Amino acid sequence: MEEIIPENFGKMLRTLRVKAGLTLREICRENNIDPGNYSRLERGLLDPPSCRDYVEYYAELVRVNKKDTEMLVRMAYEHHEEKLKVDFRIKRFVDAI
Repeated sequence: MEEIIPENFGKMLRTLRVKAGLTLREICRENNIDPGNYSRLERGLLDPPSCRDYVEYYAELVRVNKKDTEMLVRMAYEHHEEKLKVDFRIKRFVDAI
């Protein structure tokens, strides 16, 4: 059976956490993280970290291997790259007005 890969950082982080048998509360309690913010990160309501070190920190929390860590890094990078493209298009639009 082929593994389905979620389309964004938050969903992937949640998938990896669940796959590791960890609850959101458990991760937050063990690492002194606000569960509300962590939940918003998983649901895509907060942007993924833009710094590789922070992405790797979240990967360590859900106890993933190097391959999955690199996937999270790529997803975070792609998110921010797309956001920069949108910001640039908005700036060009506003400048044209």
